[in-house]
Amino acid sequence: GATERKTNESANHVEEEEEEEEEEEEEEKKKKKKKKKKKKKKKKKKKKKKKKKKKKKKMVTLS
Repeated sequence: GATERKTNESANHVEEEEEEEEEEEEEEKKKKKKKKKKKKKKKKKKKKKKKKKKKKKKMVTLS
């Protein structure tokens, strides 16, 4: 039971990440049309967000 739930959670996590990536790509395309400078600033923030998420994922697999 417990292990089953864990695998399910992990699978959910991966799906979530993929979905967010797609959304980010769309956003970036929109920003590219508007201003290049703004995109650079936002990209830094996005990278930080991804790092945090990856850390969380590692924690989930560890525990």
